[in-house]
Amino acid sequence: MTDRNLNFTRLWMFEHRYGMSYSAEPIVVSPHPYKLLKSDDEKRTTQFDLNQWNEEYFTRLKERIEIASENGIYVSVMLFQGWSLDKTGTASIDPWVSNYMNPANNIQKIGAKSGKVDSDTEPTVHSLMNPELLAFQLKYVDKVIETVNGFDNVLYEILNEGGAIDWTYYMIHYIRQKERNLPKQHPIGMSHRVSPRMLNADLENSPADWIAPADEPMDWMYPGSSFLDDMRYNLSDLKSNKVVILDTDHLWGCGGNYEWAWKAFLQGYNPIFMDPWDGLLGADTVRVAWLSPCAQSRNYVQFELLRKNLGITRQVAQELDLKNCKPMPQLVSSRFCLANPGESYVVWVEAGKNLTINLFNAIGEFSVTWYNPVTLKFMENEPIRGGDYCVLQSPDVNNMIAIIARVNK
Repeated sequence: MTDRNLNFTRLWMFEHRYGMSYSAEPIVVSPHPYKLLKSDDEKRTTQFDLNQWNEEYFTRLKERIEIASENGIYVSVMLFQGWSLDKTGTASIDPWVSNYMNPANNIQKIGAKSGKVDSDTEPTVHSLMNPELLAFQLKYVDKVIETVNGFDNVLYEILNEGGAIDWTYYMIHYIRQKERNLPKQHPIGMSHRVSPRMLNADLENSPADWIAPADEPMDWMYPGSSFLDDMRYNLSDLKSNKVVILDTDHLWGCGGNYEWAWKAFLQGYNPIFMDPWDGLLGADTVRVAWLSPCAQSRNYVQFELLRKNLGITRQVAQELDLKNCKPMPQLVSSRFCLANPGESYVVWVEAGKNLTINLFNAIGEFSVTWYNPVTLKFMENEPIRGGDYCVLQSPDVNNMIAIIARVNK
């Protein structure tokens, strides 16, 4: 990550012991927050004690956050996992069989009646309709807060792709209240659950500090529909009042490209990339039919270009007065522009097209630097003057980024 100038990662967690959605291999997931009393890897049976912590889990959590901090990396601490429920309906890899919130798998016999996906209307695992289970979940949240509160580089993510909406809102309020009188307070995030049905408005209306939205409406939910919120190709403007983290995980599953990274950045979003499963245990038996072989390869050339360009977006951001920048698509012909009006402009320039930019309210001389996201090279251009429209001719046949900054004299 540091080699590519990246500074954000998600710390994944899982609530089950056996199997992963991407593979039919007998994968064992470990460690977990609770003490494992016994397990049979062949029969895929487990017994946990929900009244005893597995300190190895929390020690490792703390160590990894500390390593990230030493390298200038922020971490999203994932608290719960929607993919530890039966999201695929595939019996051979059903995570509910070994989920510690399955009453059959803990000595307290606490949990939900089934491992069906989380629902707003039924007492599923991540629901307020299971008060006994909720009490154990809150104790676990307390333990995580106690473990990580001293770090500056922590964000909380309630859960990955799951959760009843009211349960998620409740967890956000709970964490905020618990941290109120502690030394540090951290941003709390809510990511799109993808299935069952959720709207981006549910994220926007939440008490979360940051959100991770998805395309809307999803075609599997509304057959034949087209995206109105397109977070992949047209990069819709959500007009959100929250920090928006755009995660390829919730958009493609495995996917993304450098064009998406730059357009997301210029819309004021924070783009992040989930590496494919290739290289993980069991990933050579990937069972996700709706992804192309390229999209499942970690070494796919498009993905390395994406990783490197994400690092360059951060480099450019560090050179801006970012708190005074905002998306201003109306100023440029390409419709992707992050601007501090009168001071600086970072603009997407489509391959083979000139750029027209409105500099009527920008007085003085401006430097122009071109960045080629394919070759990763920067090049200087002749300066331009503000006070009028300006037309810039791209110096290359590739898509380009124009960085325009007022010259102080």
